[in-house]
Amino acid sequence: MVPTVIPTVETRPDLIDDSTLPFSERADADDPAIYVNSTDSQKSLVLTSVKNGGLRVYDLSGNLLQETNPGNIRYNNVDLQYGFKLGDKSVDIAVASDRNNDKLVIFQIDPNASTPGEYLKDITDSSIGTLFQAEPFEAPYSPSTRSAYGLALYRSPKTDDYYAFVNRRTTGDVAQYKLVDKGNGKIGAERVREFTLPSPTGERSPQTEGMVADQELGYLYIGQEDVGIWKFQAEPDGGKAGTLVDKVKALGGEHLTDDVEGLTIYYSKDGTGYLLVSSQGDNTFAAYTREGSNNFLGRFAVGNNGAIDSVQESDGADVINVPLGPDFPFGLFVTQDGNNLPAKIVDGENVSSNFKFVPWENIANAFPDGLKIDTTSYDPHPSGIRGTNADDTLFGANNDDKIYGFGGNNTIYGGEGNNWIFTGNGNNNLYAGAGNDYFNAGNGNNTFYAGEGNNSVFAGNGNNVVYTGAGNDFISLGNGNNLIYAGEGNNTITSSGIDTIYTGSGKDTFKLDKGTGEATIYGFGASDTISLGSGFNFNDITISQLGGDTQLRITNSNDLLATLKWVQSNTITSTTFA
Repeated sequence: MVPTVIPTVETRPDLIDDSTLPFSERADADDPAIYVNSTDSQKSLVLTSVKNGGLRVYDLSGNLLQETNPGNIRYNNVDLQYGFKLGDKSVDIAVASDRNNDKLVIFQIDPNASTPGEYLKDITDSSIGTLFQAEPFEAPYSPSTRSAYGLALYRSPKTDDYYAFVNRRTTGDVAQYKLVDKGNGKIGAERVREFTLPSPTGERSPQTEGMVADQELGYLYIGQEDVGIWKFQAEPDGGKAGTLVDKVKALGGEHLTDDVEGLTIYYSKDGTGYLLVSSQGDNTFAAYTREGSNNFLGRFAVGNNGAIDSVQESDGADVINVPLGPDFPFGLFVTQDGNNLPAKIVDGENVSSNFKFVPWENIANAFPDGLKIDTTSYDPHPSGIRGTNADDTLFGANNDDKIYGFGGNNTIYGGEGNNWIFTGNGNNNLYAGAGNDYFNAGNGNNTFYAGEGNNSVFAGNGNNVVYTGAGNDFISLGNGNNLIYAGEGNNTITSSGIDTIYTGSGKDTFKLDKGTGEATIYGFGASDTISLGSGFNFNDITISQLGGDTQLRITNSNDLLATLKWVQSNTITSTTFA
């Protein structure tokens, strides 16, 4: 049985998408974004896109504070970010996708506006043109139909750059734009990446809309409405290949009923938390783990409380873990209600919509085993120990520190505690003591020193050296000549380059894929396993003895996957492969 959670607030007045009204007077609720006021959290705002009606700003009681509608627009989605460097100022921004003109529209947020109703100020530079109306995107071109649709913002923890992801209506196209200071008090955008989701078979549409970016782990999640949830790397050098996390029931899935719509992330400590997804076809929300392979946890529906009706046909949603005053002391979930009551019937359809506010604890406590309530581990504002794009030396305390090196050749000392250390492209030396530490470095020749604990080490392309102490470590490096010394424990190591790997005792898993490089592994034991990439399995592998070593090759191409040093080939069987 799907648990039902209770909303405590709804926005007013109702939004009416009445086709008998002039175009600019119609308003249809779609996508919310929660803005956290850093000086007084109970004065936080909820920004919303209402399509032809532009943007609406509400307080935490659901009262309308501002309408922004320049006319001849259709703002489909909205998202926000904090701390963008504009000239000599740091400003908070909101970005909307205008599907009527295939544009980005960028606003500066003033949370403490001296003039009522002026929380948003348009600071879009005139240099921003249409997004999808020329190559490399395929024709036919139409700025009002095959145009900007879904939108999500991402602030890179590696470089401190700000990006807007936008997808294209009626296609599977996705574009990533870097937001840039144009030097005139305005913000422009430069396309840095584009890719296209696989088209479904049969009559199913490639349509996408809902998206969310994980601001710490660096992933982009996309809802392909008739297909399921896709997961991509969020950095601009993250490639064009994604992973299908879950699919709709019509395609053999078990948890989602198309359309797949709004996506949002609840952040908790050490990279944990939840991915929440609107399963519009059955009026529920699916919850997945944020970490790992995004395991399904369960579903919930937003019911009625007597005075406020239930949520039906939900599009967008947002969630925040931060306490927002006495009404939302443990965080807030906001979702669109596409079938609001009392109904306004036009041509046989209810054209009334609005947004419902649900205290996070109502959702967390609805699950049989409970979801986390964590009000302190994540701050959406820029925080932590922050470097520059020069060569920095940064020190943490013996706490759970978040340290951002950004660009340059950095030396970072994390100390004891569960540290998160990020750097951009550069040759970095990164240290952390005992604790469950998380390292994420860009392209470069990096050296990682991780003490005892369950550590996670990620790096891009380059010649990296990794040392980890005892613990269950996760290590994933890009193309390059990498050297890995993993201590005792149950380690998971993804090899994508010309890697030399030393491991201690424990049950280790080595992830290998064709066409990515070759691994030389010292210490491979009977309890260790090999996990192969998609598209091939144990039957595609040739196992041979070369002197005292075992070699694993792809049979069809004879490409070398791995050399297991001082291992006899007759000990490697199908049970060795996970």
